[in-house]
Amino acid sequence: MIVLSAGMQKSGTGWYFNLTNELLVAAGHQDVRQVKQRYRLESVLRHYNCNIDEPTPAKLARIAIPHLLGYSFVVKSHSRPTPFLRLLISGGVMRPTYIYRDPRDVALSAFEHGQQMRSQGEHHSFARLETVKAAVRYAADLLEAWDQWMQCRRVLKVRYEDLLADPIGELQRLAGFLSLALPTRDMERIVAKYSMEGDNGDQPEGLHFNQGEVGRFRQVFSSEELAVCQAYLGSHPQKMGYAE
Repeated sequence: MIVLSAGMQKSGTGWYFNLTNELLVAAGHQDVRQVKQRYRLESVLRHYNCNIDEPTPAKLARIAIPHLLGYSFVVKSHSRPTPFLRLLISGGVMRPTYIYRDPRDVALSAFEHGQQMRSQGEHHSFARLETVKAAVRYAADLLEAWDQWMQCRRVLKVRYEDLLADPIGELQRLAGFLSLALPTRDMERIVAKYSMEGDNGDQPEGLHFNQGEVGRFRQVFSSEELAVCQAYLGSHPQKMGYAE
């Protein structure tokens, strides 16, 4: 089994990926970082969170090797469901999850992450989002992928807000989706390990949390910036289940 931990950027994707990996390990499956090292997949599964980026047929063929040898593991992606990926999902080779968030909070998180990056002298990725308008337009561009994932069958759809409110309940839902039998105490241990702050006050590696609060855009964005959200996002937040 290959689990594809897909998601909208700035929606707790690193958190959910690590929770999924720990859940699989606790159930007796493989830590994907060990699989990556053993099968020399560093060029395919990038960075600490084993991001496959665009899941092309060539990349999926590489990770299929340990899968065919009996390994079950998770990989991370922000990609939309490609035709080939849909084929693997329908055939039961891939079990995808997709986590998303209110796109207005996505825009705020991306904008603030960009500010932080620029203060550290970085000029790539979110650092290019120098205005709230640019961040909102960035969030709007993510909605097409959300639409496509929502239309996919055999996908576990997860709201970041629900994960934040009830991580144990969401882990139980994930375990059911992956056909894993684990006691609640194991899930409590996993949630505690990947809380927003570790035992020493530091954030665990790979989570990429900013502040992670729900609906914070309402307190931070000005009326003009909220109007920009309305202009670019339209009724999508309501379509996704969020209040105006």
